[in-house]
Order: sequence, then structure tokens, then C-alpha cells
Amino acid sequence: MNTWSLADKLLSFLMITSIKTLKSLLKSKFEFYQKKFFKKILIELKFLLQKVQYFTKLYKQIIILKKH
Repeated sequence: MNTWSLADKLLSFLMITSIKTLKSLLKSKFEFYQKKFFKKILIELKFLLQKVQYFTKLYKQIIILKKH
């Protein structure tokens, strides 16, 4: 298995699991300020995932360019 695909799958699994956990916490009976706090964390996690995906693609392109 390609190291990149394994890393991508692991990262995706971890982020999806984290997001699902936070969503389930949001659905349970928290106070308003706690829901607001978890929503901020969820937004930050999604932003982090986008950044990691961007840098992963960028790094892959650099490796491809180095091979040529």
C-alpha cells in the first residue's frame, strides 16, 4: 500500500471520528455556552482538515516535481 494513501486514510478516519464525536456531544443535553464552545471546535477541526489536505497535496506535488 502506498504510504500517502495510508496516511490520507488514517488522517481522514481520525478527523471524521473527531467530527462525529463532537456532533454527538452537541446533540446531547449541554448548556448553551457549551454547545457554542463545541461548535467552535468543530469549525476549527474542519479548517484544520482543509489545511492538512492542502499541504498534503502541495507536498505530493513537490515530490513529483523532484522526481522529474
